[in-house]
Amino acid sequence: MRLALIFVATVLVGCSTTKLNPGKSGWTATYNLVSGQIPNTLEAHFPKELEKSRVDYTVDQNLKGSVQMQLGALDSATKLFHKFDGEDQSLQDATCLLLSRKTLRELRNGQVVELIIPQGFTDKRRKFALEEKLEYPVLINGKTKKMDALHLQTFGKPRFSIWVLDSDSYPLIIRMDLGWQLLLSDIKT
Repeated sequence: MRLALIFVATVLVGCSTTKLNPGKSGWTATYNLVSGQIPNTLEAHFPKELEKSRVDYTVDQNLKGSVQMQLGALDSATKLFHKFDGEDQSLQDATCLLLSRKTLRELRNGQVVELIIPQGFTDKRRKFALEEKLEYPVLINGKTKKMDALHLQTFGKPRFSIWVLDSDSYPLIIRMDLGWQLLLSDIKT
């Protein structure tokens, strides 16, 4: 019996997932971004403390801009911003490459959430629900780590999906399929 308990404890400890641990100057997430037939690389630099939530980005190493999320957006915003056109943006009620903590908690608790997603020249309201909790492989500083994640999906058609780190501190979107695709390729801390 004692040997079995030691074995179970060892297995449980060995199966733990990694938490994102940013460096002193923050961290950089690199994404593959595909809209239509054109693949792009998006690099986004996040501060260590997301409350100082200016995200500097580059697209294909030549288009540069920043997104400043106002205080409170990371706590409760339901609008996702994803316009990376080289302009500096200030968001009052939206997050960029992150879900709000309130949205993450509601999804974790089995609630359906309504997110506002820009599509073309309009904003569309889409209801998302938790499809599954999973361990998602993420390349961090050159090493693949398993991280707790949530897979969200819309109801009806078209079916949109979002994968996000299950982390109150860093609720980073790691993959989106919203008629165009965004896929995290690596994180450098």
